[in-house]
Amino acid sequence: MPKTTKHPPKTHQERIKGLWIHLIVFLIVNTGLTTLNLTRNSEKLWFYWPLLGWGLGVMLHAAIVYRRRNQP
Repeated sequence: MPKTTKHPPKTHQERIKGLWIHLIVFLIVNTGLTTLNLTRNSEKLWFYWPLLGWGLGVMLHAAIVYRRRNQP
């Protein structure tokens, strides 16, 4: 049976750092997708679909981080 290792719970600062990384990657990738869509085929816009979907994920991530602010 494989051993399971327990990781110590993340601190609030570590969770905020993870959120910032998620947000920065979201902005970089979606800026690239928007630029790609507008320069290659501006008549058929699709960039907003990943923007909306991933944006909901970032908002959920932020809600979880700030809701658990006082927990270890």
